[in-house]
Amino acid sequence: MNRQLVVVLLLVAVTLAAFWQALGCGFVNYDDDVYVLTNKHVQAGLTSREIRWAFTASYQATWQPLVWMSYMTDYQFYGLRPRGYHLTNLLFHLAAVLLLFAVLNRMTKRAWASGFVAALFAIHPLHVESVVWVAERKDTLSTCLWMLTMLAYVHYAEHPSTRRYALVVLCFALGLMAKPMLVTLPIVLLLVDYWPLARLRAEAGSKAGTSAAWRKLILEKVPLLFLTAASSVVTFVVQRQAGAVAPVQMLSFGVRAANMVVAYIMYVQKMIWPRNLSVFYPHPLGTLPTWQVLLSGVLLASLSVLAVLAARRRPYILMGWLWFVITLVPVIGLVQIGSHAVADRFTYIPLIGLFIIIAWSGSDLLAARGKAASPSRGARPLLPALAVLVVFALALQTRSQVRYWRDNITLFGHALSVTSNNALAHNNLGLALAAQGKLSEAVEHLSEAVRILPRSADARSNLGFLLAGQGRIDEAIEQYTESVRLDPTRADAQNGLGLVLAAKGRLDQAMQHFAAALRLDPENVEVLTNLARGRAAQGKTAEAVSHYRHALRLSPNNTVAANDLAWILASSPDPRFRNGAEAVRLARLACRQTGFSDPKMLDTLAAAWAEVGEFRQAESAARRALELAPAQHSGFASQVRIRLRLYQANRPFRERESGSKATSDQ
Repeated sequence: MNRQLVVVLLLVAVTLAAFWQALGCGFVNYDDDVYVLTNKHVQAGLTSREIRWAFTASYQATWQPLVWMSYMTDYQFYGLRPRGYHLTNLLFHLAAVLLLFAVLNRMTKRAWASGFVAALFAIHPLHVESVVWVAERKDTLSTCLWMLTMLAYVHYAEHPSTRRYALVVLCFALGLMAKPMLVTLPIVLLLVDYWPLARLRAEAGSKAGTSAAWRKLILEKVPLLFLTAASSVVTFVVQRQAGAVAPVQMLSFGVRAANMVVAYIMYVQKMIWPRNLSVFYPHPLGTLPTWQVLLSGVLLASLSVLAVLAARRRPYILMGWLWFVITLVPVIGLVQIGSHAVADRFTYIPLIGLFIIIAWSGSDLLAARGKAASPSRGARPLLPALAVLVVFALALQTRSQVRYWRDNITLFGHALSVTSNNALAHNNLGLALAAQGKLSEAVEHLSEAVRILPRSADARSNLGFLLAGQGRIDEAIEQYTESVRLDPTRADAQNGLGLVLAAKGRLDQAMQHFAAALRLDPENVEVLTNLARGRAAQGKTAEAVSHYRHALRLSPNNTVAANDLAWILASSPDPRFRNGAEAVRLARLACRQTGFSDPKMLDTLAAAWAEVGEFRQAESAARRALELAPAQHSGFASQVRIRLRLYQANRPFRERESGSKATSDQ
């Protein structure tokens, strides 16, 4: 059988074996929610309008139109079933694995060494985050385009032409539309010019020398560097506007530089010994020990010097080391995005450089032993056996790591077990526990998140929400108020503060925060509904009706807005707003959405039927509302009984009136 085909089949098998169980994982409450679960643009499907949005939006501090379009396509096929999204991620990862093998094999004609690099890339535990996290689709998709760009570049380098170069530019531009981390790719292409393509040596031998060769190869990359510059500017502006870039006063250059040096060594360490991996590693914020920074700096410098010294005899070592160092630059923390120290996902492309060093060093060692005397030949099978053992061990560790991603509680519970002072993990675990109704445990974790990171507007807003759910309104007001003070642009905190203030009877203040939330998020149906309720309570019925209608235009099946508007249309003391027919339509819609099991909505339906004179149906709906009314809501039940007596009193009159009309018609 063809050697390349054998390698491809083995790569497919080992990749699927390591990651297949990812199809049983769910969505997580760490970006999956805002990327897919609550993203109305994704859930509109792949339409011309949403494609325009994908190319013009800077949603979640990112510009990634191809990623949004891939989610839209998934939604059309799978709805909100997570299995389909995980399958797409896995297929992109598998495609990246096979493309990496194709690129290396075409450049070097070394199938087994290329296959080993691709195998390490396929199953390394550090790559679980990139493959299994739905929100990290950008990694797998952009890496496919990275490899296609390299494949097109090798095709161009074999026989340079404008058409072949245009294909390189196109693939690179598409890659930048998936993830801006590809900005380092032009420099990597210079590295492959050095090794394994040896274009630098070829140009230097045929022209004026090495410097002229470098100039030519760099000039050749100018169109790609232009795209790099444009993407970098767009990314920085988008993230700066969204507040994702940490300001200098929060993290000084010295703190960033110290974390950068330590991070490089941490990535090497985790590549060699991938244990205690976490979805999030908190930033040390200037608390790194001096000895650790100095030791990491010495190790980083030493490894760099060794790579330079080895370059003459083994150029792949320098090439692989520079690949690793350079491709990490956009995410190493000099420009701090987010609050992490390091992230497993950032190694997805950079580790390829270290894998190249490992594979080619082993291949050279194997070749050297093959040329040695016969006593050494008995040792030759040891290296291939060791390679198989390494792949097997990494695959087992990857399978184990994938299991942590099956749900939020497992994922963030594991993160807390392997890290310390992890506010994000406490925050997200708290939300997951709250979703299961475990409010006391949830409050404990959110309180711990606030203790660790008092300036976290997100944790304080979430804690306020849970405290309000426990009826601890004054404490909720305190947390929401502080969240709004820390970040006035949080629509959810403004809305939450409005709700708890309204619960305390401070309606005028509540309305100010609802209005602020609406300015921040003009299409938020919940905010519109809360604002409408407030206006209705203030007696401003016209404004309330306007807000409810706006909410229903945005979300035609919204139960709360439909029920509330139906009540106004059925029972407003101002006849200008009474509309029985529309009230019945909206009330029936709300009841259908809740399976005719919500007593308050059945009460609204009863009022709507009464407004159009159908008292028998009004009586029936009111009786059903009484049957379902919770025992503790005695006030509500009393009001329904009063209305029921009115319906009963009006029914005979209405029936007599209908009978008289029928007789006169005869």
